[in-house]
Amino acid sequence: MMQNDYISRQIEAIGRTLAAVLVGKKAGYGMINEDLESDDDLGINPDAILLHMLIKHITEGKINEAENLLFEYIKEGTGENRLQIAEAFYAELDELSDTFLQENNFSRQEIIEGRVESERLYFLQNS
Repeated sequence: MMQNDYISRQIEAIGRTLAAVLVGKKAGYGMINEDLESDDDLGINPDAILLHMLIKHITEGKINEAENLLFEYIKEGTGENRLQIAEAFYAELDELSDTFLQENNFSRQEIIEGRVESERLYFLQNS
């Protein structure tokens, strides 16, 4: 029970941090719905969608799938905050316990490699 509470708190922290990165504001509850609104005609913000999907995957223990999604998003070249989202994603993964990472088939080495790869993809796309 305590482990589930800890994981829930960690996931909430990830969401607040990523939301803060996206909107440049202090992280707080409810930010995703209130502050990540799009200005486009359809009301769709690609960064907010990615953020939601990353949080959902991490919550479900699908860290590898979240990372793959992040890499595809960076390769597409859409979204204004791709690199910032990647930086926040790996910073938050780094805050997770070794046990949680191991239980979900992810390692500290993959965090390091993912940071390098996300930067490489971003700068390759933007050169």
